[in-house]
Amino acid sequence: MPPEGGTSNSPSETGFEQASWGLDLLESETPLWRARNGVPARLERAGYPRVQSPTPAGTRRLRVSGGRGGEAIRDGFETRVDLPRTRMSAILTRPANLVKPQAHVRAQGDLPMHPLTRVRNHRLRALCIPALGAALLVLPGCLAFYTSETVTVTVLDAESSAPIQGAKVDLDYYYMMCLNPPRDVSVETGSDGRVEIEEATFGEKGWKVSAPGYITTGPAPAPDGSPGNPHEFRLYREPEPEIVVVIPTGYAGPVLIDFIPSDTWIQDAPGSRRFRFESSANGYVPIIASPLIYRAQWKNPRVEYRDGTLIAHAGDAHDHELAFRTVSLLGINGDQWFCLIGTSADEQALLDRVAPRTNGTRHWNQAAEERLFREYRRAGIVPAAR
Repeated sequence: MPPEGGTSNSPSETGFEQASWGLDLLESETPLWRARNGVPARLERAGYPRVQSPTPAGTRRLRVSGGRGGEAIRDGFETRVDLPRTRMSAILTRPANLVKPQAHVRAQGDLPMHPLTRVRNHRLRALCIPALGAALLVLPGCLAFYTSETVTVTVLDAESSAPIQGAKVDLDYYYMMCLNPPRDVSVETGSDGRVEIEEATFGEKGWKVSAPGYITTGPAPAPDGSPGNPHEFRLYREPEPEIVVVIPTGYAGPVLIDFIPSDTWIQDAPGSRRFRFESSANGYVPIIASPLIYRAQWKNPRVEYRDGTLIAHAGDAHDHELAFRTVSLLGINGDQWFCLIGTSADEQALLDRVAPRTNGTRHWNQAAEERLFREYRRAGIVPAAR
């Protein structure tokens, strides 16, 4: 039913787009202009008069008159709000027909949505596409440019050079905020120990190779390689190797364990897994290490005196007891272990000489490393030239 005083059903004459009662996620679920939404109360608090007069029971309609006030009649009372003569009040007081809802069941006491709500939401909708484009421009991440090629991966026994069937080869790519990273690869070798995979020319990557009965390697940044096959991996049979460092009986002081890589895959003899390395009289321990030893260098070695007495590691001894204590790992791959056989007080005294505290904080930098090298040279320990 058109409002009182309205004579036309055309929305174009009202200045508003026709309201829609269909489900629209962009629309407000609460109409902007209804008697229950508190707008009249807010206007009254602002100083505009509000008049209530009883009306016949059951009366329920919305009326926008042609005067300077907006009227809403519901629940047996008439609420009249006088608006100032502004452009908005002229719009609100223009004769209009609110479109009857279609396929919509009003809630008890609900009133139709005012076309102003539609006007506002259409403006918001018009901003959605530019806002989405701006969000994509500032979206964290980047596009990577790379190519892929098919490569043949070979997995061999490190000591016998026999192919390993059923070895699992994993290739993982490392990235941050990349929108199009390459897919990780996980495959198994055939009876000839080979498998073809797609490898991408992509920044950081890690190879991990494993097989039943063999020591797992990796993740490594690159394959072991060989002159005939740059994607060759070699695995050692279990068990893990055991490294024993032998110190002169009764010695206490600095110890340098120096891992020097060798160009052979066999350590001592095929199948050997326990290796003893003797220290010099002043604590220098050179270890000519095959990949079998080099891969296991991060495991704490067993340290003992020549008479067989075990030297405990720092975590297994009290501060006042002699123990094998690691001061720092230096070198390109951490292959030079600067250690000490002594008490916790001996270790702290050495650290105070090479890296003194500043404001309670110990700063370890290149100058501290150089001072550490000088301390060991004074003790007669000179690392082997690489």
